[in-house]
Amino acid sequence: MEISKNIIALSDLILCDGNTYTWCYDTEGNLIYSNCPDEITLSTVFEILLGKVQMLTHIESDFRRFPVVIATAIGIRWYGAYEYNEKNEFKRCFIIGPVIHNELSAEEIEAFISEYIDVKKSAEISKAILNTPFVSFISMQRYTVLLHYFITGEHIKVSDINFGVTNSEIIQLIQSYSNKYMIYQKEQMLLDMIKNGDLNYQNTLEEITQICSFIPIKSAEKLREAKASITVFAAVVCEAACFGGLSPEMAYVLRDSYIQAIEDAQTIHEIGSLGRTLYGDFVERVYKLRLTPNISPVIRRCCDYIHMHVEEKIHIAALARDIGYTEYYLTHLFQKEMGVSFKTYVKSIKIDRAKTLLLNTDDSTETIAERLAFSTRSYFSRVFSEIVGMTPQEYRMKKNSHLHSS
Repeated sequence: MEISKNIIALSDLILCDGNTYTWCYDTEGNLIYSNCPDEITLSTVFEILLGKVQMLTHIESDFRRFPVVIATAIGIRWYGAYEYNEKNEFKRCFIIGPVIHNELSAEEIEAFISEYIDVKKSAEISKAILNTPFVSFISMQRYTVLLHYFITGEHIKVSDINFGVTNSEIIQLIQSYSNKYMIYQKEQMLLDMIKNGDLNYQNTLEEITQICSFIPIKSAEKLREAKASITVFAAVVCEAACFGGLSPEMAYVLRDSYIQAIEDAQTIHEIGSLGRTLYGDFVERVYKLRLTPNISPVIRRCCDYIHMHVEEKIHIAALARDIGYTEYYLTHLFQKEMGVSFKTYVKSIKIDRAKTLLLNTDDSTETIAERLAFSTRSYFSRVFSEIVGMTPQEYRMKKNSHLHSS
C-alpha cells in the first residue's frame, strides 16, 4: 500500500470539508511536512496547547496502535494515526486538524490564554484559535478511520479511536508548560544579576537549582551529562559578565579555567559546587567593576552591605555603629568617595533590583515595593520615577513590548 499517495488523496478530500490540514511528524516530534499554508503558526499552536506532548505520550500507552483524539482544555482537537515498522517500532504520526466541534467566543479564548499561555504569544495564538474551522465530530471520526486504514491497511471501528487524556490531565500538562516559563523567568533573573553585579543572587540561584538542572543535556552517563550541562552554563555566564563590563580577555580566561576544572571533576556533587562557585565569581567580579575605583575599604564594606541587604531596610546609623564610625563622619565620607549620598545610593541599588523583578517576574508593583522594603507602594513608584524617568508599570510595559517586537 502506497501510504504517501493515499495520505495526499485523503488530505485533498478533507480540505473539501473546510480548512482542515494534514501533518506528519517523526519519532522525535519534528514536523516532516504539512499541507497548511500557515504552517509555522499552527504548528506552534499544536505545541503550545500540548498537542505534541499528547501525540508522543500515546506511543507509550496500551492503545498505541490505534488512532487517538488529541484534545485541549479549550476545545480544539487534532486526530492522529500512527505508522509502525515491521519490528513494531514507531515510525511516523499523521495528524488531522486543528478543528473545533463547538463554537468558541473571543472572551473564552482570551480568558484561557491569559491564564495559561505566555503573553508574548497571546495575540498570534488568539487569532489562530479564532480561525479554527468547525467540523463535526462524526466527520472527523470517519476521516480518522480512513487515515488509519491508509497507513496500516487495517479496518477498525470509530469506537476503536482512543481519547488520549482527560480534561484534568490536559490542565496538568498546560500547568507544566507554565512551570517551564517560570524557569525561563528565573534564568533571565540570574543573567541580569550577573550583568548588574548583583551580590544578592543566592536565593534566586537556589530556587532555580531546586526546579531544574542548569542546562539539561541528556547523556547515557550521568557524570558526562552533568559536565556538559555546567560547561554550557559557564559559557552563558561568561557572556553575561561581558555584557556587564568584564573584559572578554579576563572573562574567557576565567571561563576556560572553570571548564577545565569541570572536566577534571570526579563527582556530580563536585560539578554542582563548581557551577555555584563560578556563578558567584563572575557576579562578584562584575560587581567590583561597577564600584567607583580607589574607594577605601570602609566604603567598599558599606557598598557590599547595601548590595547584600537590598531587600531590607538599610540605615546608615546601624552600619556606622558596626564599622565603629559616627553616623556624621560615615555620611560625609560616603558622599565624598562615592559622589552621591548614602540614601541616594541605596535607592539606586534598590531600583536596579526592582527593574530586574519587573521584567523577570509577574509580581505586582505593591509586592515588589514590599519585597524591597519601601514603606508604601506610592513611595516606591515616586522613587522609581525619579531615577528611571517613568513609573514601574510604564517601564514593564515598554520593555516587554520591545522584547515582543524584537
